Amino acid sequence: SKRDSRCYGKKSMAVKNRIRGTTVMLSSKLKEKIKNHQKPIGMIMTFDFWPGYLEIMKKNGLDFVIVDCEHGAPGNERLEELCRLGRALDFPVIVRPAWCDYIQIKKAIDIGAGGLMIPWVETVEQLDLIEKSVFSPPRGIHDMGGPSIMAAGGIRAKDWAELEAGLFVTCQIETPLGVELVNEIASRDFLDVVMTGPYDLAHNMGLLDS
Repeated sequence: SKRDSRCYGKKSMAVKNRIRGTTVMLSSKLKEKIKNHQKPIGMIMTFDFWPGYLEIMKKNGLDFVIVDCEHGAPGNERLEELCRLGRALDFPVIVRPAWCDYIQIKKAIDIGAGGLMIPWVETVEQLDLIEKSVFSPPRGIHDMGGPSIMAAGGIRAKDWAELEAGLFVTCQIETPLGVELVNEIASRDFLDVVMTGPYDLAHNMGLLDS
């Protein structure tokens, strides 16, 4: 009947809207807190990657967690699980890849990370690489794919741009060359904050025992 077809049409549209959904804003709250000069508090996971910690952190008022793939080894399957749970909890999971490398940055975003902490940044070429790796064309070379699509509201360019806007991106200054480049690093608009790696920086400056 006409009435049945109208109801079916409405149900189909409702299902389609649920499938399309809205873009998960990943680290938007964390980014906003920093812009408002508030001090976020987070933790780093290096040795133990039990996903239940995320619920405990969220419940106790923390703002983010860093999953350390530079010094730790969670594996891609566990990393994807942590990122997925972080999105479900609205709790940013920031991934620190082992190196400033396109494949590793792309993999972290594709897995669905809420952001990135890139270690040991000390050259303009590395900054350019980070930008290209994080953003899709025309700004960069990152294509859509992987579980991160579940965080996007759809597969349109607009949906992916919204997802990119929710990513938290930072890099670490850990060498004397990085210190010399600090003004250039700080000028890059895709970086939300600039951080030091105090232990490595002290070591590379010969100040570890000072």
